[in-house]
Amino acid sequence: MDALQVQAMAMETSRRRATELRRITAALVRIDEGEFGYCLKCGDEIAARRIELDPATPLCIGCASGK
Repeated sequence: MDALQVQAMAMETSRRRATELRRITAALVRIDEGEFGYCLKCGDEIAARRIELDPATPLCIGCASGK
């Protein structure tokens, strides 16, 4: 059972790393295109504090919370 749990944890870690890499790559593309700091959904500027906490965030707080 331990081997299965270790394998599952390794797969989840790998999945999370791949997801984070995609988020970072997308943020770098937005920087290159001059779109960094603007919400992908509504187009409003993302608060500086939100970007400080997560530079790869693609959405403003309103869109991220579903408002």
